[in-house]
Amino acid sequence: MSKWITAFSVLAIGLMFSSRALACNTTSGEVQKIDSSKNLLVMYSSGCCSESKSATTFALKKDTKILVNGKAAKLADLRAGDKVKIDYEKLDDVLSVSVTREG
Repeated sequence: MSKWITAFSVLAIGLMFSSRALACNTTSGEVQKIDSSKNLLVMYSSGCCSESKSATTFALKKDTKILVNGKAAKLADLRAGDKVKIDYEKLDDVLSVSVTREG
């Protein structure tokens, strides 16, 4: 019986530590608007089945990792029209923002 309890405990601890990775979502689109004072990023994303664009607002935290063409950046460095890929758990828990900018 104690072997089962130990095995279950190890499994539960492993799931607890990996839950952050399991809950991660990724989306991509185009920056519509940046509000640096409120740490907000609004992006357009296109659905696979519709021609319309939908706007999504993400609240970034101080530890959100922002990269522009692979280099560390700040939210204020982003511009409307930038192509972005965003990894997040919830809309207000953004893990990283990766921007691809031409030129």
